[in-house]
Order: sequence, then structure tokens, then C-alpha cells
Amino acid sequence: MVRKKKLSPSGAKDDNGNYHNVHLNLHEDELEVAGMDIGDERQVFL
Repeated sequence: MVRKKKLSPSGAKDDNGNYHNVHLNLHEDELEVAGMDIGDERQVFL
């Protein structure tokens, strides 16, 4: 089952007060759907 997720801002803010990094917590079954394993890192541009 895939659950609704929320991005959590992290790290330093820029001069305008905007974050440039986010964390997304996923359960093991959601990792499987995404084709990932625990410890994998992905870079996503929004």
C-alpha cells in the first residue's frame, strides 16, 4: 500500500528564506514500488 507523503524541508535556507533540501520518509513496501532499496539515494529536481 502506498501512503500519501509530505516533503519535510531540511538544511540551510537561502537569502530568501527558502530551503533547498527535503526529506521523504518511505516504508519498505513503498521502496519496493519505487524500485529502491534501503540506503539508496536519489536526486530529484522539482
